[in-house]
Amino acid sequence: AQISGIGSNILTITGVDRLGGTDYAIQPDHIEVGSLIGLAAVTGGELVINNAGGLNQLRPLMIGFGRLGVDFDIDGDDVRVPPEQRLRIRDDIGSQIAKVEDGTWPAFPADLTSIAVAVATQSEGTVMIHEKMFENRLVFTDSLVGMGARIVLCDPHRVVISGPARLRGARLLSPDIRAGMSLLIAALAADGTSTISNVWQIDRGYERIDERLMTACIHSANAPCNLLTRCVRGFARRDLRSGSGEGRFPPSEPIATDQAQAGLARGESLRRGAEDTVSSFEREPAPSGADRPSGVSAIAKSPPPRPPPPRPVPDP
Repeated sequence: AQISGIGSNILTITGVDRLGGTDYAIQPDHIEVGSLIGLAAVTGGELVINNAGGLNQLRPLMIGFGRLGVDFDIDGDDVRVPPEQRLRIRDDIGSQIAKVEDGTWPAFPADLTSIAVAVATQSEGTVMIHEKMFENRLVFTDSLVGMGARIVLCDPHRVVISGPARLRGARLLSPDIRAGMSLLIAALAADGTSTISNVWQIDRGYERIDERLMTACIHSANAPCNLLTRCVRGFARRDLRSGSGEGRFPPSEPIATDQAQAGLARGESLRRGAEDTVSSFEREPAPSGADRPSGVSAIAKSPPPRPPPPRPVPDP
């Protein structure tokens, strides 16, 4: 093909009689790279992402996450997130409240505004995040407020976040791909247990994210500040019937490889036990008569009450 203007905002394509075959390497997904950078930053772990893209592709991420105090190094096509970062929001000029806003390339990507919200809850300071391109993308922040985040939803496009907030586990629903990943990041940074349902939404944009996070935990077990030391128990338990995942995240401390494998084995045992319990319950006949339990199920199965007898009609 005859194409001119590559690298600019105008491409001129001149048609040819025939096109030939070629080899092409698909560029890395900078949205997934940015999500993993935010995830590593809030958990305090060290993360190296191979084949993440060069400086030209990741410069918008450096600007946006830099406002939230997140630093990462680019070495060729690899990205390294250093451990134990002190996240501190960097004010705008004149000590004004910082603002992170999305836009068309090369601005901060719209698909990372949800991730920026989760990171901002763990950063020291106040920031406004302005989603300019999509409607209602920030409405999911009520789930983060329920976890303890200090967020003011100004309108469907703007939120003001003050951090850091100590998040607590909660039952969560993933409304879409990016909001689901944001909730997953918040759950990893929270105390206690979080249960995220509708996780197939997350899998649409982050294939096998649970397996990859588990692999990161196991492979990094001997590092001084390993990635996501709190996720082993969380993703060892997955409800295969409903597709939901339960995460338990104790305080950060190194987890050895044998502990991680033990967590996986325990999660598999719990899953099999739960399936056996459900199967045995389905095989048991429904109780009747005096054996019927009290409560809603008994009321639902009881016969409807008889209508009252008709009143006698007086003689005229």
